[in-house]
Amino acid sequence: MGLDRIRDFYDSRAKTYGPTDEEGIRRYRAAISLARFDTRNVVLDIGCKLGLLHDLLTQGKISHDYFGIDLVFAVSVQPGNSSKRLVQANVSEGVPFKAGQFTHVFCLELLEHIPSPLLLLEEIYRVLKPGGQLILSVPNPYYWAELYGNLRGMEDTEGHISSFSPQNMQRLLGFASFEARARRGTYVYLPFFHSFVDVRIWPFARSVVYLATRNSEALAPT
Repeated sequence: MGLDRIRDFYDSRAKTYGPTDEEGIRRYRAAISLARFDTRNVVLDIGCKLGLLHDLLTQGKISHDYFGIDLVFAVSVQPGNSSKRLVQANVSEGVPFKAGQFTHVFCLELLEHIPSPLLLLEEIYRVLKPGGQLILSVPNPYYWAELYGNLRGMEDTEGHISSFSPQNMQRLLGFASFEARARRGTYVYLPFFHSFVDVRIWPFARSVVYLATRNSEALAPT
């Protein structure tokens, strides 16, 4: 019953999505800046919406095979995008790809929405190749808007059911056998100017992006 309610919630939210997503673009650009690409990149984008990651990688001339998953079929499947291999799936029930298929998995602003974050991370570990990279982002619980909303007791409208500090994320990644490698901020919204500014320093940013790898090398300094 809970998963049905989650699907209904995002079906209704999908109707509000516009043709552009400035916040999404800024998150993807921050995520791409952390990733390390080679000549052969097989990319899975979990929670892909309109497939912005594919477009940005193409614009950056980064060679890749792109696969995307989204819960909402009407949003994720766009006519005429044959290079975007898109799948409708509820990743709370598993990631519908074979083990060791991807060099990179992007999972931006999704972990805070799902009932079992650790199970999803274990599924991502399964579908990554050895040495593969996980690039994920979550809302920053210390961001001014998050603190203001909590202090005022404001209702959450985004469907967030979990919150992750950097300490929580480090532990969660470790439980899923990932090695945390780096993190950075995304952007800050300036309400009085109605504008966004890219911010790498994570304590001030709206979201935090993490890079982790599927291997057992010693943790590199960040």
